[in-house]
Amino acid sequence: MDILLFLLYHIVRGVFITLRRLYWKINGVSSFLAEINRGRHYNKSAQVGTIIWRGKIIEHNLADEADFLFVHERFAHPRCVLDNDVTLYTITDNNEAIFVETPSNINIYSSDVHPFFYAAQFKHAVRVIKLPFESFTILANEIGDPKMKIVLISNTGRCGSTLLLQIFESTGQFITISEPDAMTKLALLRMKSGRTPMEEKTWCQMYKNLVRLQCKPRAGVDIQPAYCIKTRHVCVNDIEVLMAEFPDVHQIFLYRNILNTTKSMHSITNSYNKIQQYYLPINKVSNTMVNALLPNWAKGKKFTKSPLSCYILEWGLVMSIYLHHQQNGVRVAAIRYEDILDSPTEACSTIFKYCNISTEFVSSGVKALCKESQRGSAIMRTDKAAKRMEITVHMKKELNEILSKMGLPKLDEPCIVSGLITGHGQL
Repeated sequence: MDILLFLLYHIVRGVFITLRRLYWKINGVSSFLAEINRGRHYNKSAQVGTIIWRGKIIEHNLADEADFLFVHERFAHPRCVLDNDVTLYTITDNNEAIFVETPSNINIYSSDVHPFFYAAQFKHAVRVIKLPFESFTILANEIGDPKMKIVLISNTGRCGSTLLLQIFESTGQFITISEPDAMTKLALLRMKSGRTPMEEKTWCQMYKNLVRLQCKPRAGVDIQPAYCIKTRHVCVNDIEVLMAEFPDVHQIFLYRNILNTTKSMHSITNSYNKIQQYYLPINKVSNTMVNALLPNWAKGKKFTKSPLSCYILEWGLVMSIYLHHQQNGVRVAAIRYEDILDSPTEACSTIFKYCNISTEFVSSGVKALCKESQRGSAIMRTDKAAKRMEITVHMKKELNEILSKMGLPKLDEPCIVSGLITGHGQL
């Protein structure tokens, strides 16, 4: 979105919210919402609103309630969110669940519509549906745990995870969800310091709610499809919770050559102007994660020799979290992006075997590698710039010092981790 247009949207939204609040007080909507938030009127606790305008400063910004201006349409039964055209968009700081409704003729799960789920939702949403935490929980408990196959892809970011998701999509057996931001928001909330035991209990319940509603049963189908979910890199911290609550989920962790990953991260940031960079999720999410998980030796330390140093540190944190999960017995298989490129048939076969998927789909998975995985996305243009970036000996020294401090391989060394099932770690 153009910066001036976004500024206009931001100003108009402030005025609109104020006037809407006054109008809702007059017509009784505010008082009814207050009663809903006190746990009353479950059968009418879903607020449905018609979207009249939307605005994001950049396409890849985290999904937020503020992305839409909507007018109140009606109060409905929470089960309205089980409609096939309604999907979970995000959660608020008040633990409300935000859903969006999209047209029936648009499959927002499809990578042909958009490679990122949150972007497809933002672009095509026509209605917003809000549920308070209590109603969200009651509904999630009514649905119960998913009965279908679920595959979760955690990753370091900028490592080919969208392409891996496309491999699963090519089988025709999966609904694929690329970076659902309700899970991103919940991962960030978990990293906030000073949380009470009650907040921890609420967080765990919300996590169960998200998985149950994200993988809800489809109406009007004889055989329920499987789900494959690819999360943003910050969600890697939560995969032990997923295993504890949903032990049948097949968990995958994807990573890529250290230097290529971090150069790509840097190129994305530099492709936007300074104002847009402030809102860029790769920066906002990264800052939250790094501040919460930064090792003592790095606190207060300035890295000045390379613009990649902060990205190397972030990559190292994600890898360290994965290795910590491995040491704690979390069942998650690692996959190297380079192994997929070097031996696509062998890699697809191994991945499908791990996920208990028929090998008859291997050929379609290999064909999926030929499609540009981020077509239609602004990110697509950044890869060429990443390849051109030169790394000097001076820069490399600082990067290797960071990796050594974290107990990880240096830039010129192969990164072969425990739990790897492709290439060197073939099943």
